[in-house]
Amino acid sequence: MNKHLLAKITLLGAAQLFTFTAFADIPLTPAQFAKAKTENFDKKVILSNLNKPHALLWGPDNQIWLTERATGKILRVNPESGSAKTVFQVPEIVSDADGQNGLLGFAFHPDFKHNPYIYISGTFKNPKSTDKELPNQTIIRRYTYNKTTDTFEKPIDLIAGLPSSKDHQSGRLVIGPDQKIYYTSGDQGRNQ
Repeated sequence: MNKHLLAKITLLGAAQLFTFTAFADIPLTPAQFAKAKTENFDKKVILSNLNKPHALLWGPDNQIWLTERATGKILRVNPESGSAKTVFQVPEIVSDADGQNGLLGFAFHPDFKHNPYIYISGTFKNPKSTDKELPNQTIIRRYTYNKTTDTFEKPIDLIAGLPSSKDHQSGRLVIGPDQKIYYTSGDQGRNQ
């Protein structure tokens, strides 16, 4: 391939990447943030005594859904009354008392009414691991939500074997406008 053509393609790709990166996440100015955060909100504690809450979402049912990292519980909270119900407890979640592992990410399918899928990411034992220091894995799993029985069914591991440690897990999930699942991974404490 012609060196000049390769250089042009590389520069074009870099320019497109820069353009995408430059406009992908434009933060608010301090003045915009100060104005936005106080004018239309009332502060009210509706629930306390949670065990290491991690993910918090406004659900398609107009309820607050949240996860407890340490227990593996997914709770649904009525924002008016503060009443909470444990909807599901993810089995086999690994959470160390002093760690940052456990039930991490949580997301609803964007078209939840027609595709009642709930996605989680969490720390699980890795039966294939021979590493005593890092014996766990992160799994991204999909459940089908049964509205009639208010239960999670049919677990499917979409991705298994991702790195997992007790430190700097991150593990957030979001579904983008392209209908793809995006997952954040920390450095697993390796930079310390």
